[in-house]
Amino acid sequence: MLDLLSFHLDHRKADIPPNSNIDRGSIRSALWSGEWADRLSSSRLLENIYLVAVGLRRASFFHPLDEREVLLVRGAAEKVGVGMAVRKAGGRVLKVYLYGEGGEAVTKVPDVDESLGRMEFITAQIALANMTGQLMEYPSCCVSSFVGHLMNGSDQDEKATSSLRSISNPSPDAYFLERFVPCSPNCRNAERMGRQLGSLLTEISPDLGDTYSSLKLEHMEEVRSGRILKEKRERDSLISDGVP
Repeated sequence: MLDLLSFHLDHRKADIPPNSNIDRGSIRSALWSGEWADRLSSSRLLENIYLVAVGLRRASFFHPLDEREVLLVRGAAEKVGVGMAVRKAGGRVLKVYLYGEGGEAVTKVPDVDESLGRMEFITAQIALANMTGQLMEYPSCCVSSFVGHLMNGSDQDEKATSSLRSISNPSPDAYFLERFVPCSPNCRNAERMGRQLGSLLTEISPDLGDTYSSLKLEHMEEVRSGRILKEKRERDSLISDGVP
């Protein structure tokens, strides 16, 4: 078992390969009746692990709250045969990639941080945004929008919050994954993906479909409230103040 100190010294020690010999019929009970049900969020269990484990997504990723969350997710992923790769995306930022069959390319994602130099780091972020967008099968319009913000030095999250607040009756389907920000609140491509995933989960189990519908609404409200923007600014403030 990987301990916190070993992970802190080398985050890539958390990487594990997928296991295709897992019985898919046991995946749901393994995730929601074990220790992880009380210790991981519904987004982690359903969107990041379950969707990959049952083959509805080839890969997913998230920004962990802390190192303990990474190790918890690692244990759950290993239990249900999902591979995992942990990469640096900045001096204080980790990205955790989960993948199954067809998603092995996430292991090629490099570590990047500000030590590259400002321009080199921005260039690396743009390359990683394009790469991640393809690996996650995000709508190309949304990937292009995010890359455009990086290139222009503008704040995508600030724009997303103001855009969402300016319209009535937006569709939660466009916010189909935690921290995914569509190119617009009414992006038809994003809405289509949200509806498709919802239908597939409902076919498996109506209560999974209901849980997913609730999550999409939560994701949309996170953007509307400005919570994501606030958290990012707090993190950036810590970095600028030199907090390790």
